[in-house]
Amino acid sequence: MVDLGYLKWQLRRGKLELDVVLQRFLARYPLDQLAMNELEALEKVLSKSDDELLNLFLRRTAAADDDQIALIEKILSVPAGSPE
Repeated sequence: MVDLGYLKWQLRRGKLELDVVLQRFLARYPLDQLAMNELEALEKVLSKSDDELLNLFLRRTAAADDDQIALIEKILSVPAGSPE
């Protein structure tokens, strides 16, 4: 079972760039509306350090599995003009 409160807390990062991207994602896709496989992928992605996460978002490195890849694409698909 995925702890939504913990995930929401993990979406707050130390790097402003990550915080902006992740908060836009959260505003567009509330955690309680994500599928279980997306929540599990999010949990794995957010377990990474800020530098590792930034490298994933900049596509310098690849995610470990298809669910994580799909989730990262979903996160990055939120337009920059979306509310935070």
